[in-house]
Amino acid sequence: ATLDMPPPLGFHRVADAIVDASTKALALDDGESIELQCRADVVIGALESEPATKTGSLFVTTARVVFSPDDDDNAQPLAMNYQSIALHAVSRADAPYAARGCVYCHIDGGADGAPATERDDDDEDASVEVRFVPHEPTTVDAVFTALSACAELNPDTDDDDDDDDDTERGGGYYYDEASALADDVDGSIRAALDSYDDKLVMPSADELDALLAQPGRFDDAEA
Repeated sequence: ATLDMPPPLGFHRVADAIVDASTKALALDDGESIELQCRADVVIGALESEPATKTGSLFVTTARVVFSPDDDDNAQPLAMNYQSIALHAVSRADAPYAARGCVYCHIDGGADGAPATERDDDDEDASVEVRFVPHEPTTVDAVFTALSACAELNPDTDDDDDDDDDTERGGGYYYDEASALADDVDGSIRAALDSYDDKLVMPSADELDALLAQPGRFDDAEA
């Protein structure tokens, strides 16, 4: 599968985003700056369903995430707002990318930045998996750090409304698995929890012992 199709959920196409094709220079909005730029593959969709894959340039800016595919097919760059990113984490458990690692993102289709008239009502509850796979393995952690920092600069303005709506359910917090699954009508919450569990990489007992044995590793930095 390729990205030569309507924008995936959570993304929108950006015309004239690249001002210099030879250097892959990104056209920035007022007040916007680039936190990180690297060569990467983007993989959109679940791995078991033949996801769309493309190679190009990844830009993490203070306002958005932009992916500009290599211009062999004149494809327009894709962009998404930070409000679309429901979860992001470094993953080294996905078999195709274990050697390099990737940044896994769970994208909310209802916050894609496109005009509401261009979205189907069903998109509000839809989501999609996205993996950014930098070509340099050492860049994976840098991409995650840049995404985290820039996401903090762009808080979800709907959070306050969500907090009000969730007051009757204990402020929107889940305290155990039973309460988390109480509204799981179609099984999507259970599937998401299982997926997140699969991506958690826990150290072995020997690795934990080795960490604990390192002098001063867990001392208070200000002590």
